[in-house]
Amino acid sequence: MGKKETEEAIADGRAGRIAGRFGSVDELLADLKADDTPENLENWLHEKAGPAYDALKADPARAVSADRVRYTLDELLAQCDPSAELTTQEREWLDAPAVGREVLTPFDPAEHLTDAEAVAALLADAEATGDLAYIEHAREVAARARTMHGIK
Repeated sequence: MGKKETEEAIADGRAGRIAGRFGSVDELLADLKADDTPENLENWLHEKAGPAYDALKADPARAVSADRVRYTLDELLAQCDPSAELTTQEREWLDAPAVGREVLTPFDPAEHLTDAEAVAALLADAEATGDLAYIEHAREVAARARTMHGIK
């Protein structure tokens, strides 16, 4: 997207012609971080989004399909060298003290097992592993899900 198209998109937004979940530019800006002013957004469009769009339009072969972006954990681990030394930056990051914003929220998989098919899939997956501890854990999760969602 060149400068002209970017300016047209911004003008459309200012005129209230915004698609999606926002009904107006004000709603869009209110949803952005406080430091994301209209000027910063416009600069980002000109300096980052526009050139990226132009480059992709000029050379569509640069596009990466979803199947090339998403990997399974096994595929990622296969690419790793567990004996590789950590870089200085990686070591500093690992050794850095917590800054206080690391919020870990409890996750209960039973909340997401909302029907009998989902519970059955969990139990089948657990049984297929042959891991007795995992099978027992899956049974406990399934029992909580059945109680939580009234599943028979």
